[in-house]
Amino acid sequence: MPLLPLAIIAALLISRGEVSAQPAPSIYTTCEALVADLRGFDPPEGDLVVIEVNGRLAVAEVGDGLAYMGVCGEDAPKVMCVTYKLNGFKVGDDVTVTGSYRRLAPDFIVLDPCLNAQPGRE
Repeated sequence: MPLLPLAIIAALLISRGEVSAQPAPSIYTTCEALVADLRGFDPPEGDLVVIEVNGRLAVAEVGDGLAYMGVCGEDAPKVMCVTYKLNGFKVGDDVTVTGSYRRLAPDFIVLDPCLNAQPGRE
């Protein structure tokens, strides 16, 4: 039996939902629960760790070919999503940001690369 071309195999996997742009999140949280959910969370430097945060968009800027989306920040660390498109989101919208976690300071987290979506949708 001949081997299926690689493109057909990839298309089959994608259509079955088994291929993703990034790993599943290790933590699903909201701005309100972020501090508690990250307590004791200290992944090893260099590990690919993905988190998902639901919150109200406080920053929505585009520059240098990238888009920057900021959520949280009053009683929780600021979370900056570095992505390619705002996908129509504006400051004040509820948004879900999901990306590779890096904590740059106690009050500042960067998700890069990052995906954005409406809450409740992937």
